[in-house]
Amino acid sequence: MKLLLNILFRDTEVVPREDFENEIEQASRLIGDTDPDDIPFLALALHLGSDIWTDDIGFEEQDEVTVWKTHELVKRLDG
Repeated sequence: MKLLLNILFRDTEVVPREDFENEIEQASRLIGDTDPDDIPFLALALHLGSDIWTDDIGFEEQDEVTVWKTHELVKRLDG
């Protein structure tokens, strides 16, 4: 887990909202009714073509972005 956190914080980058503004509408369609606060996170993942690490069940309602739960990452890292 320590290795994962080191990697995560080493590669953290701040992305201005205007960079992923075009994906906000799509993200809203995908999960906006479930949790509007999650829209920017999904929009950013769509923009970057990246996965999301969260235990928030709201993300399970969409299938555009791969979602990893903590226990799945731990299991994968432990081999």
